[in-house]
Formats: sequence, C-alpha cells, structure tokens
Amino acid sequence: MHPIGEASKQSGVTIETIRYYERSGLVPLPARSPTGRRLYDRDGIARLRFVRRCRALGFPLADVRDMLGLIAGDVADCDAIRNIASANLAAVQGRINELTQMAQTLTMMISDCNDGHDGCPMAKRLLGPE
Repeated sequence: MHPIGEASKQSGVTIETIRYYERSGLVPLPARSPTGRRLYDRDGIARLRFVRRCRALGFPLADVRDMLGLIAGDVADCDAIRNIASANLAAVQGRINELTQMAQTLTMMISDCNDGHDGCPMAKRLLGPE
C-alpha cells in the first residue's frame, strides 16, 4: 500500500488530479491508514495510469469511465473499447481539421498585415461583420 504522494509518482497523476478523480467517481476511494491517509494498492495505481494515458489521448472523462466499466480484471470487452476509441479518433481528426483551417486563416490574416498600412488589417477584419 502506497500513500498518495507515492501513488502520484508511480502513476504520473498529480495529487490534486487523483483527488478530483476520486470525487468524480472515476477511481474508487482508496483504503485509509489509521491516521486517515489515503493508501493505494497496485490495482489503484494501475487504474490511475490507465486514466492518465486515456486523457493524454484525448478521451473525455465519460469515455474513460465507460472503458473502465468494460474492463473486469484481465478481461475487457475489446469490441466496445474499440468502438469508443474509434469515436475518439474521429473527434480528434475533426479537431485537427478545425485547427488546420484556423492556421490557414491566421496565416492569411498575418500576411495581410504588412507594414505601411493605415490601421491594422487584421484588427479591422476581426472587428468587421461576418
């Protein structure tokens, strides 16, 4: 059993985030020492790593919660997890497309801002009508 600081180091999840995940029900409340300190076992730390890795891949907390519910010990509902991951991939690809469009628009606006103009073309465009 490991105190929260050690669980944080081993999982790569900050102490405050661990507490948030507990409050939100994403990870179960850990055992407590006689003095009331949180104590995490290997499974609890593995679960924290799972959540951290999912979040790093952009999974919303609701999807992480759903995937955790699809895992029982060493057995997981691979089809259901694959479906959740596929939906997340589609969302990531959509965000990439949006960011690409934003970058193109910004590049165009920046190129319109040449020295010697009266006023700022970018500010005028941002302030102007749709």
